[in-house]
This record gives sequence, C-alpha cells and structure tokens, in this order.
Amino acid sequence: LVKKIKESGADLTILAGFMRILSPVFTKNIKAINLHPSLLPLFKGAHAIKESYESDMKVAGVSVHWVNEE
Repeated sequence: LVKKIKESGADLTILAGFMRILSPVFTKNIKAINLHPSLLPLFKGAHAIKESYESDMKVAGVSVHWVNEE
C-alpha cells in the first residue's frame, strides 16, 4: 500500500471507512488524515454510528484527525 501511494505522487491520503489499524511503516511514510463518523472520543470503533444514533445526544458529527502511531 505504501509503495502504491508513493508511486501515485499523492501529497495527502484521506481515509474514510478504512477499518484497519495501520502499521508504523505506513504512518511514518504516508501523510494521511482519517474521517471518523462520530465526535471523538465519545463514540470510538466500528459501531460509532450505531452508538451515536442510539444515544440520547442531541448533536452528532464527524472527527477528522491526522493518522499517526498513536
């Protein structure tokens, strides 16, 4: 994946719905942001939309963050 992205010449990679934890090889070599379908840290993980919908919160949203080793 890293090789393909580097070959493309992309300045920035945007992840949306990419449900994988990325390796340090990726995070150290590719500048990327992730779109998470909830307001972090309230609803983490694969079921964030469902948990947000079923909560009693009156506000919903998305989080955008840099992809790093953390």
